[in-house]
Amino acid sequence: MVTGEILTWFALSILGGIKSLYGIDLWRGKECSIDRIWAEKRLYILSIVWMAGYLLIWIGSGRSVAAVQIADLLCTYMLLALVDGRCRVVPGMILLCYLSGQMLLGALYRTAEELFSIYVPGILFAAVTCILAQLSKGKVGMGDAKLLGVTAITAGWAYTVQILLFAMALSFIYSIGLLLFAKKSMQDAFPFVPFLAAGIAVHLVFFAL
Repeated sequence: MVTGEILTWFALSILGGIKSLYGIDLWRGKECSIDRIWAEKRLYILSIVWMAGYLLIWIGSGRSVAAVQIADLLCTYMLLALVDGRCRVVPGMILLCYLSGQMLLGALYRTAEELFSIYVPGILFAAVTCILAQLSKGKVGMGDAKLLGVTAITAGWAYTVQILLFAMALSFIYSIGLLLFAKKSMQDAFPFVPFLAAGIAVHLVFFAL
């Protein structure tokens, strides 16, 4: 690998470590300070774990950067699902790390024209999603909207719509289950990111595997 690729993998691993560290601390009921994060030994341990995972997927997939990008997306969504499920929040720092990592990976194997064709519609999709969330007056979480927007920017708006449809179907089934067995109202709120993560898994089963 050339120097640029090595630096990209190194940066990607650090971003993975930051995502995990923030997620772990939020799960424990505290928030890691960006001023102190570099002094955390856990950051470098977690970064090594992410690096090992990336390399295993890269080698196992025949050196496919696209496979690493999908794995990074799925792992990030799983992390966010745990955080959202417990804390009802989609942390901006994790979204920023996810966006940065996905863009670094995209730059490794896509042309400028391909990136432009993904980013521009994705940015428009993100803007519309955030506006709709704002107009919904709390019915759609802004964190969920930002996550969908970031996904549209990096993975494409069509892919985002597909996983959103899967997530909505799964959440509807879950709502019916709550209504029938838990005797709860359809108005009861529940975190949506876990369903988005499940939507990605379903999409992988039906379209990628």
